[in-house]
Amino acid sequence: MVYLIGMFFYWLLNSRKKLIELGSGGAQPNISKDKISKFLIPLPSFDEQRRIADKIDEIVGLLS
Repeated sequence: MVYLIGMFFYWLLNSRKKLIELGSGGAQPNISKDKISKFLIPLPSFDEQRRIADKIDEIVGLLS
């Protein structure tokens, strides 16, 4: 599960340019709550997330 959270933040950081472009204002642009709530974050279906998490658990188990 930690891996999935890490991948989410990796994607979010790679989307930084798109998020910055949403900002408006002068010297210190702000991104409104409305704009952030409309920013789409692609996620696999719950079933796919579960399969990914199960596979990660399996691999981590092999490393222990």
